[in-house]
Amino acid sequence: MDRLRAAEDDLRSTSDAIRSDAEQVDALEEQKASLHPGDPKVTEISERVVEVASRMLQSTRVEQELTEEILAANEEDHRQSSEQRPN
Repeated sequence: MDRLRAAEDDLRSTSDAIRSDAEQVDALEEQKASLHPGDPKVTEISERVVEVASRMLQSTRVEQELTEEILAANEEDHRQSSEQRPN
């Protein structure tokens, strides 16, 4: 059960990080949209968006692994509790 709780905590933290990164990408895109396309800052901001989006991709992969771990732990707990019930 401790493993399950740790995975759930990790999932919440990862989800929060993804939302934060998404907000950062949104803010960067707004900033970029306010600039002339030829402004050198557009390139700088675009590079930052790529960095944040790459981090988001990694986080979503971790999130997927955590959800699979939680599912497996829940199934194992369910199986064990079913085996312990008297017929």
